Amino acid sequence: MSSAFNKWFSDKQLQHIRECMVLRHMHDFDTLAQEKGGEFALILVQSGDVQLFVEGANGHELSVVHLVKGDILCLDVYTTWIAKGIQIHADAMVGMVAKEDFEGLSRRDAGIAASCLEWYRFTNAFLATKMRDLTLFGKKGAVASTLLRLANQYGRKVEKGILIDKKFTQEELGRTIGASRESVSRILLELEHLKVIAIERRKIIIRDISYIKAQHQCLNCAKELCRL
Repeated sequence: MSSAFNKWFSDKQLQHIRECMVLRHMHDFDTLAQEKGGEFALILVQSGDVQLFVEGANGHELSVVHLVKGDILCLDVYTTWIAKGIQIHADAMVGMVAKEDFEGLSRRDAGIAASCLEWYRFTNAFLATKMRDLTLFGKKGAVASTLLRLANQYGRKVEKGILIDKKFTQEELGRTIGASRESVSRILLELEHLKVIAIERRKIIIRDISYIKAQHQCLNCAKELCRL
């Protein structure tokens, strides 16, 4: 199980984590943890999608991080971000490790603590690049950044460009950048009119990747950072 959000942990360490975790089947918009991470130190996504939401100053929800199968989330990193808790997007199976169990595991295996430190460094870099894109270039830049991140995570090359092979509603895209559905719809229509994107069968095709990158002054980060 390889992922940007668990690459710092060895197979042996992941096995130790799995031995400590409690499996829980979550449903759409169940709350996994309340403010400050609740009683859990770490979660491991077994299946489905997990998103952490906060509420912006404009009242719109913003998805700070979007995790998929294999990703690990150390809750302490997100303590200052959590407002509405960790919410589930679609059905998901997650493994949760209690703080007490994780502290005991870290004492027995110092390597896990070191891996967590590397995870913290990676996550801080990820959050810095994502917040840069969402806050410095307006809503159009935020939408462009999100499309590029989606292309890196779900894209595949087709004749017309890069197909984002996963359906996202305009409301879901709005929650990803903390904007209204109407704002997202207006920007997508503009990009479609400019022939930067095409929308077919509710999936987006990026036709002009250079234009998309220019809208948020893309730094050409590693793909492991350029994701939702």
